[in-house]
Amino acid sequence: MRTAILSDPELIGATQSRMPQVDLGPAMAEVMTRAVARGEVSGRPLPPRVVQLPAQLMRIESQRAMPVPDHVVVEIVDQIIVPILTAP
Repeated sequence: MRTAILSDPELIGATQSRMPQVDLGPAMAEVMTRAVARGEVSGRPLPPRVVQLPAQLMRIESQRAMPVPDHVVVEIVDQIIVPILTAP
């Protein structure tokens, strides 16, 4: 089914229009501010795609299961987000 949706522009539009569009930018900014204050990340400017990555990964996972299981959130944070944010 996913392949059918991805190959049909009309289905892509219909699917996207039904997905909630949540702006997690302010929440991510707060998370980053707190992480910088704790000394966990450097506070260097991040490319917009890096800032958007957690929300995009959660969106993808929410298509598989809702709510997203806690272990998946932990994996995303520990295995993907933290290494990206702490890379030199």
